[in-house]
Amino acid sequence: MENLYEPVSMMDVISALRQSTQALDPFDHKVQIAVNQRLVSRLLASINVVKLPAEVELQEGEVFVGGLINAQGEGNYIVLLPGDVHRLFDQRLDWAINKGGLIPNMVELELCFKNCREEFTADFYTTCDECENNENYVLVKNFGNGAVTTQHKLDWCNAKAIRKIPFKTSNA
Repeated sequence: MENLYEPVSMMDVISALRQSTQALDPFDHKVQIAVNQRLVSRLLASINVVKLPAEVELQEGEVFVGGLINAQGEGNYIVLLPGDVHRLFDQRLDWAINKGGLIPNMVELELCFKNCREEFTADFYTTCDECENNENYVLVKNFGNGAVTTQHKLDWCNAKAIRKIPFKTSNA
């Protein structure tokens, strides 16, 4: 993975995720978050765009974001649902569920930033990821400049919902 613009295999991605997780001090949360954010950004920059198979149909207003494979080799296509909301954290979660979706985690939101940034305003959007050292805070991403920070759950923030469509990999 020396050149970020050369295609990499999903096995390379899974291997890099496993290696990075093993190399981190599990008690150094600030370093872990920073390293994981850098790794996710580098991996997303190097992965070829995944295409939605013809048998998967998008509903009106939905946008195909891409595909992700976790360290266990399980894959999901990520679809951005139409609309957004500006509410408190629990209200954002309920809103997404009522739409038939979920609030994205940081990796999924990074993929949205990379592949469908135009669907977002230049503002902060929430993830479902709680901060490891304080469950009262969640990670948020600024779609204006790409910065990642934390926000208290009792603060209002924007949210978009996604749905996941599982797919099989050769590893799963």
